[in-house]
Amino acid sequence: MRIFKVYHFGQKNSVPFVSLFDGAIEYINNRKLNTAKILFNVEGTSLSVNRIQKNYPELSTYIHHITDPIEMKVISNLNDVWEFPNYEKEGSYINTELLRAVSVGIPRSYPVSSMFYIFDQIDWYHNGYVADPTYRTEHKVSTLFPFYYLSPSIGVWYPGTGRHVWAVIEVSSEQEMVETEVLKTLVSSFGKVIRKEIVVVPSTDEKNNITKVKEIGESIVKEYISRLENMIKDLPFHYEDDEVNSFENSQNVILGLAEKITPKKSIVEAFKGTGFIYQGSDNGIYTISKQDTFYNNIELEVLSVI
Repeated sequence: MRIFKVYHFGQKNSVPFVSLFDGAIEYINNRKLNTAKILFNVEGTSLSVNRIQKNYPELSTYIHHITDPIEMKVISNLNDVWEFPNYEKEGSYINTELLRAVSVGIPRSYPVSSMFYIFDQIDWYHNGYVADPTYRTEHKVSTLFPFYYLSPSIGVWYPGTGRHVWAVIEVSSEQEMVETEVLKTLVSSFGKVIRKEIVVVPSTDEKNNITKVKEIGESIVKEYISRLENMIKDLPFHYEDDEVNSFENSQNVILGLAEKITPKKSIVEAFKGTGFIYQGSDNGIYTISKQDTFYNNIELEVLSVI
């Protein structure tokens, strides 16, 4: 399993957004941390994004027009761990000076609806290696919740109102002590921790094993369904599909007018005309019996699994 700790730091709305960007850069440089790249995502109306494009034409290739769920323009290089669309261009990353210049204009010069930077894949422990990013649910990460992106990183966010900073640290039992020291340095730079999350997700190998188990389970179910279909044909009673799924029956179920079917009623109906007599039930086991021509008593127990 992979264990991530996500720390959220309180920020005043009066703090200029660019100072959060500068604070993240300063923190990374002062502690000689390696970060693979900066992910960026800017969302807004055509007017606000066109202003940015006019002043920084270098960003033109990262601008996309979105119509679903709402119409807006986006400037982004998010990778394929995020929900569609995927904007990343391999080997083509914007330098920090340009990203900082855009930050200076947030929100007055560029009144965008949302903007965040993620300083991605930070080598917190100077191991020389950072595992690939992942996400906490089966669905990919939405830009509405950028802190759901699970990769060792620092994020700064302007969500239309307010300011937000968060840090993601991947830890193991051996790194708990080191992680505590890292947190102290983060607090000294970004302020008080207002929320902490611990997120556990399967590793890549575990995800592959889960997929294999699901496939095996689906194949077993598929095999037994075909067997059950053959068994149903051999039952002494059955209902026609058109009778069970008729519009009238469906309507009665919805309106609460359908006849209530109990295990006892089903059993009596099923063995009607066979000579079996209903005897009673005990803890979900229903008993019927009859005597044959030699006066032998035959009992049949039916287990209810409903």
